[in-house]
Amino acid sequence: MSTSDSDAAALQARIATLETAITELRHDLRGILSPAMLVADRLIGHSEPGVRRAGEVMIRCVEQAAKRLEQTKQRPS
Repeated sequence: MSTSDSDAAALQARIATLETAITELRHDLRGILSPAMLVADRLIGHSEPGVRRAGEVMIRCVEQAAKRLEQTKQRPS
């Protein structure tokens, strides 16, 4: 095996390791965001308009974060 072949193999192994780490991080972040979404859902049902607005803001933020996580799945062409 030539040096360039071993360099390419090492690079591929590193890429695979990073992809695994990103997948695990994406999964962990979704788990962290889930309770926030549940709380926000309860807030938007509150009788006070200010509390409802806070819930709506939380939902938008969590949805934006989830969208960004989905974008990390897309590979550049």
